[in-house]
Amino acid sequence: MMRTTMFIKVGVDPREFVLEIGTEEMPPGDVIDASEQLKISIVQMLDKQRLAHGEVSAWGTPRRLVIHVQSLWLKQAENELEVHGPPLAKAFDQQGNPTKARQSMFMFE
Repeated sequence: MMRTTMFIKVGVDPREFVLEIGTEEMPPGDVIDASEQLKISIVQMLDKQRLAHGEVSAWGTPRRLVIHVQSLWLKQAENELEVHGPPLAKAFDQQGNPTKARQSMFMFE
């Protein structure tokens, strides 16, 4: 018996994303507030994680909340960080070991 394994490469194009959350019975008036709070939280989380996205919609019923994200990118946007430290002469001693000036540069990461 011959076994074949297939691998399907995931594309890099943006996709739609839907999240449905089941809840205990909520009063109808709370559904609107909960949906809006969930939408705000999702947008903040996506922005913090540097995930580009399109429009975010939220709605719900007394037993479920739904988020729909259009054009959600599968990869984070690149982030370049430039760190300034001490001059090389002060960063390493005669033997090439890091000095306290160099070590203190990484204490806050």
